[in-house]
Amino acid sequence: MTTLMVQIDKVLYNFRALVKAAGKSQVIPMLEGNAYGLGDVPIVRLLHQSGVGLVAVSRLEEAERLISAVTNVDVLLMSCLNADTARRVVQQDRIIASVGSNEEAVLLSSAAREFNTRARVHVHFDCGMARGGFPVSEAGKVVRTIKGLGNLLVCGIYSQPPGPFKSEKKERARFRSFQEAVRLFKREGIDPEVIHYAGPMGFLTFPWMRTQAVRLDDALLGGSPYREKWGLRQVGRVVAEVSQVYWVPEGRKIGPQAAFHTRRATRVAVVPVGFADGLFTEWRQNNAFSFWRKHRLTCEISGQTVPVIGHVGYTSMAVDVTDITCSSGDLVYIDASPDHINATMRRDYV
Repeated sequence: MTTLMVQIDKVLYNFRALVKAAGKSQVIPMLEGNAYGLGDVPIVRLLHQSGVGLVAVSRLEEAERLISAVTNVDVLLMSCLNADTARRVVQQDRIIASVGSNEEAVLLSSAAREFNTRARVHVHFDCGMARGGFPVSEAGKVVRTIKGLGNLLVCGIYSQPPGPFKSEKKERARFRSFQEAVRLFKREGIDPEVIHYAGPMGFLTFPWMRTQAVRLDDALLGGSPYREKWGLRQVGRVVAEVSQVYWVPEGRKIGPQAAFHTRRATRVAVVPVGFADGLFTEWRQNNAFSFWRKHRLTCEISGQTVPVIGHVGYTSMAVDVTDITCSSGDLVYIDASPDHINATMRRDYV
C-alpha cells in the first residue's frame, strides 16, 4: 500500500530547533490543514509529550477533533465565527475563540451569556495581512466594546504580519502599532497572558518579533527555505511499489505528451503514483519540459537514486532502472512534503 512516512525524529528535531530559536517565548504550533499533512492528532500527541499545552487550528471541526482525542491541550480557533459556531465553541471550555470583529464579539458574548459562562478569547488585530482582525488603529474602540459586552475573558492578543520580511524598518513600524494596541489593553485593566505576533519566518528573520509567545507553522515540515537557511530537516517520504518492469527499445517515446525519447535500450519501471497523490506538484504547476530538464525528478530504489523519465502522470510515473537491479514489487522511496500529499493516503509514523 502506498504510504507517507512521517519521520518523528525529524519533526522533533525541527520542533526543538524552533523552540530554541524562540528563546523564552512560549510556542504555539499552528496545525491547520491536518497539521500541514502530518496528521493533527498524532502530531498533537507527540508535541504534548514535549510540553505543548496550546495549539492553533483554522477550522472548528479540527478543534473539536483534537479536544476529543487529546486531553490537557487547549486549542485556539483562528477563524471567523457565526451564530452556530459561536454556541459550539462556548460549550467547549478547551476551545479558545479568535475575535476580530464587533459581530464576532457580540455573537460570543451572547452565546456565553446563554450558557452562563465566559468565553475565552484571543483578540485578533490586523497589521497588514487583511484576512480578518480588528484594525490595529481602532484598539481603543475594541477594548471598550469588549469591556462593555461582558462574558468575554481576554486571555490573548495576536496579529499576523503579512511578509515577505524584506524591510526591517517597515516591519518595525507594524510591530510598534501592535505593541501600542497591547499597551492600551493593559492600561484599561486587561492584561492577557499570551501575546503572539509572529510565526517562524518572522521571528527567525527578526528576533525582536518574539513576544510572550510565537507560532510554529509549516516550519515543522522543514521544507524550503527553512531547510536551506536555518538547517531544519525535511520531513516526509512516500513509499510505493514497482508495479511492472519492461524493456523499451532505442528511439521510443515514453509517457504523456511523448516527452521522453530513449537514446538506448532502456529498462523502465512503472510506479503507480502521480499528481493525484500530491507528488511533484511544483512540476505540474510549471508543466514545462524545460522545468523537468532543470530539476530532474528522481526517486530511490534498492538504495540507489534513479531518474523519473517523461512527464509524470496523474496516477503513475516511469523510472529508468536500466543500470540497477529492479523487479516488480520493489519498494520505491520519494521525498515529498506532507502538506502536498493526498489526505486519504495512509500515514505511518517512524
